[in-house]
Amino acid sequence: MSLPSYIINQDDLKQIIIQCINQTSLAISLENANITGAKLNVDTSNIEKGLTTLQESISTQSINTNQVYMDVNNLLVEMTGLQSMYQDHLTEITNIVIKTLAEKLKIKSLLENIRDILASNGKEKVISLNTAVAQIYGIYHLKYSVQNNLALKSIKVSQDSFDFNDYWELKINDEVIFESVYTKYVSEKKNLTAPINLFPSDVIDISFYNLSGNKKFINYDIEFLIV
Repeated sequence: MSLPSYIINQDDLKQIIIQCINQTSLAISLENANITGAKLNVDTSNIEKGLTTLQESISTQSINTNQVYMDVNNLLVEMTGLQSMYQDHLTEITNIVIKTLAEKLKIKSLLENIRDILASNGKEKVISLNTAVAQIYGIYHLKYSVQNNLALKSIKVSQDSFDFNDYWELKINDEVIFESVYTKYVSEKKNLTAPINLFPSDVIDISFYNLSGNKKFINYDIEFLIV
């Protein structure tokens, strides 16, 4: 069993997918389509027998008009039945072709939609929030209401002073995304392996727990992808 693989750079993966779709032929073709029942097996022995009988009736010295008429009539009946069978089979094949093309068109459309969506998701947006923390124990909240369709990509936190007892958390609506992240001596950036889709009316809630009770100024740089 092989070791699991992890996607480190989402942008590189996106470009690889777009390139693969562009290089893949998206032309609709029935060349490799498996159309069952495309062959029509017809028993023509009755027609051949009818033609032989008709030939024998005509080649006799005394032609029996009634017999020739019956032979021709029987031959026409057999040929009419064969034509009807052919039309029915042709209709069946046509329906199979239509269904096959519809499935191929659906796959083609899906691939093109994936390509277009990935290609358009390259623009970024950064929102900066900050708060002044007083020299007192407490919890300080900052909220941002999402106005457009976005995808949360990362958040960078920096402060002008720090304490090992202080930490922060980030929620989207009521769901905790980052929990009990203690402050560091230097600024810290948290990247999401998979961006989180956000929609209008979603709320990002950042809570800073000033357990040290020290005064400080905190900056939050939130990075999004425009969807």
